[in-house]
Amino acid sequence: MGIFHCGEALIRLLSPGLMAKRRDPDRAFASVPDEPCFDSVVVHELTHAAYDSAECPFVDCPATAEYAAYATQVRSLPAEAREAFEATSAFDHCVSRDYGCQLIGRIMGGAAFIDRECF
Repeated sequence: MGIFHCGEALIRLLSPGLMAKRRDPDRAFASVPDEPCFDSVVVHELTHAAYDSAECPFVDCPATAEYAAYATQVRSLPAEAREAFEATSAFDHCVSRDYGCQLIGRIMGGAAFIDRECF
């Protein structure tokens, strides 16, 4: 639906209409209406852009980046859309916890990681 090009400060998104047509009814965001879904994809990619400057102690930190991007994406949804999403998905690790915002702050600041060094 969207992509952030690391190191280029460039985000590419499908148009709202095309994104609505290409959404898979069997995927996690299927229950989210088109407009909030599009807006949440923008938030997802902006999170990738913001995380691009965080220092990763490993070769790469894709799991950490995706965790932060999806957590902020879901959290950015209006209450009704977020409730519909949460009712149809298993995604609640970060957004349902009291420390969720602190964890995202630590991730974005480069102090917390989900990834491990690959051997």
